[in-house]
Amino acid sequence: MTTFSDRTSVHGSLSTVNGKIRLRDTRVGENVQTSNADIPLVDANSSVMGDIHLYCEVNLDIADGAGTSKIIEHF
Repeated sequence: MTTFSDRTSVHGSLSTVNGKIRLRDTRVGENVQTSNADIPLVDANSSVMGDIHLYCEVNLDIADGAGTSKIIEHF
């Protein structure tokens, strides 16, 4: 699992095939993409400025107040 915390800012995109991405107090400047892993946005200080791409059914846990754009399902 990859965890980003403590006011992390990712300027590009994040992607994973099998590893979980946990975003806590994190800003992602572009897209988040997963093929087979869960994505928890665990607090209101996290945001994804681009789209969230899902390629299979996963657990997408978005905290109240967390900023997201579109969630696109490719399955």
